Amino acid sequence: MLNESACREVAEVHGAVDMNVVVERILERMNRAGFSAKDLFGVRVALEEAMVNARQHGNGGDQAKAVWVSYYVTPSETVVQIEDQGLGFDPETIADPLAPEFLERPSGRGLFLIRYYMTAVRFNERGNRLTMCKNNSNSRTTGHFEHTGRRITRSGH
Repeated sequence: MLNESACREVAEVHGAVDMNVVVERILERMNRAGFSAKDLFGVRVALEEAMVNARQHGNGGDQAKAVWVSYYVTPSETVVQIEDQGLGFDPETIADPLAPEFLERPSGRGLFLIRYYMTAVRFNERGNRLTMCKNNSNSRTTGHFEHTGRRITRSGH
């Protein structure tokens, strides 16, 4: 759940142009909040992967269907929620892209990269909404993102 005390913003994404606008808006707010260049890079990768996955896999490439992006940025954390109109999936069934038999596959690394770069990642029960948090590596305080719920992974990055 997004922190209601922070200024939450919502965007509707239908294509690559919308996606780029949202990514740049989030990164600009993070930059103003004092996040490091390393944090900005990692969040950019995670945002792009998550939105492309939602558009291509969740919505089946149907640009008439929306991907909703809700987010807030504070000096201590950035929390982003991405939801598509698809049927959802079970992220536990996604193969490990580092397994020898999958190393040369041209796809399947998006979720791995999201988990690597974000502090916490969570999916709703249906599997069509992803919530991810990035703590500010320059901040001495920790964020208030609620780390309860289904399938959280922590990366330490």
